[in-house]
Amino acid sequence: MTTHPPTDPTADLDVRLDAAHALRGGPARERAITEAALAAVVTEIGRRAPSVHYVEFDWAPYGGLDAHAFLDSRGNEIEVPGLAGDLAQWTTDLRSPDMAAMIPISPRGPFLLDLEAAPTATAAGGEPGEGSATPRKRAGRVRDAYCPILVGDQLAYADRPDLRAEVTRLRFESGFLDECEVLRADGVRESVLPWMLAPTDGTTEPWQTRMRLLYAFRRAHVNDMLRDDSLALAERADTLSRTLAAIATALRNRVIPHASATTAHAARDIDEGLEALASMYDELNYLHEHWTD
Repeated sequence: MTTHPPTDPTADLDVRLDAAHALRGGPARERAITEAALAAVVTEIGRRAPSVHYVEFDWAPYGGLDAHAFLDSRGNEIEVPGLAGDLAQWTTDLRSPDMAAMIPISPRGPFLLDLEAAPTATAAGGEPGEGSATPRKRAGRVRDAYCPILVGDQLAYADRPDLRAEVTRLRFESGFLDECEVLRADGVRESVLPWMLAPTDGTTEPWQTRMRLLYAFRRAHVNDMLRDDSLALAERADTLSRTLAAIATALRNRVIPHASATTAHAARDIDEGLEALASMYDELNYLHEHWTD
């Protein structure tokens, strides 16, 4: 009986990537390289970790982008051992987040990629293939993934369909809808998370898909701040601990150290930093508690 080796789903994409590298230099070459590399990344993730819905990327020190974290459809981080390293053979060819239709979590990164909305590679003849990215419109001006809710919309509460509310104000974070101020039918004004609202005629799949994206972005944004602020606070704590260790050594030697306001300020900064981190953890719990999927 003849056996055939399993087909590598990324083999054709590697050939396409090599062909893109062989093109004459210019914007078309850079886009072709990015599209082929992105298609390989999406294909490999789909093969290795089908539960991954979003990928967080950040700039790599050697050029290109690195896969920073993998998230499910609700924005929860998923551990996929070895995947980020294996993807590096393609992610180094991701020329820019804009070309790959990534969404900036903060202006200079990291960036969030929705795998289901990722553009496909360019079709033969140079025409964009199905699913290719289209120019993004300014958030808040159109009803899209960035802003599925507009001021003046009449909506219902997702957990109380009989309670209606009019959207009176929107708040954005990095171009994404972050919070809605509403006037309820009973006269109460309050601020709510976008996914706490729903169309009055019932939630549709496109609506729920946009809400999952908003939820994943919000979680990724908070997690990113939590990670960066924790590392920065740890460095300040290390510095303070060395200062305190030197003071302790001096005291054991019956030497009274010179009083320094810097040490007191550093201790207060760390205390305030810990309170800020606790607030971020509370926000993550709040997001989880009020997710309505």
